[in-house]
Amino acid sequence: MAAASTLNSRLRVLVAKTFRAEKLYNSIPNAQSERLTNVSALAQSANDIRAKEWQRTHYQLRIALNEVLNVGNSSTLVENIVALRERFHARAEESADAVELGVESITDTAARHEFAHIFRLSVEMIRHKARAQASRIVMEELTAVLESSGRSLNPEEALKRLEQQEAVRQAAKEVVETPMPSNVIPLRRRFAVGGRGR
Repeated sequence: MAAASTLNSRLRVLVAKTFRAEKLYNSIPNAQSERLTNVSALAQSANDIRAKEWQRTHYQLRIALNEVLNVGNSSTLVENIVALRERFHARAEESADAVELGVESITDTAARHEFAHIFRLSVEMIRHKARAQASRIVMEELTAVLESSGRSLNPEEALKRLEQQEAVRQAAKEVVETPMPSNVIPLRRRFAVGGRGR
């Protein structure tokens, strides 16, 4: 009888502890968790992430195109557009690679039963996939603009020209910035003072 009453009292203590724990967890805001367990709300969150990436990509395209147009140099217009296209191509490839790595990471994380971490990784994968898709679309749009204007240019050739232009600019900058040694008289001054060149 005593054993039964001891067990009974211990169960009552456990009930009291459970009630306190229930009140504690109930006091924590859980509107977000309710939303995350709702399938349609999860789908809406995924759509919001995708829309934000597409909006950001198009914003970056608009800014870059305005910069190209503001230069106003028709001779470098094609090269600049091709370089812009290649930038978005690289961005698409980078995000596609991130998705591939993310899939492997999710698989490894699932094997360890770290489901909260999987959730975070999944959100990142949604973002990277949307970025890759949006960047590819931008790349295709820029290609269509170039082709429709009859001004297509090989990407390697365009990048090579841009590198050459940058090298020329850098060389000119170095010439301007290179100080003249103090013990050397410039050729023009030497002739002005009656000296002779050899």
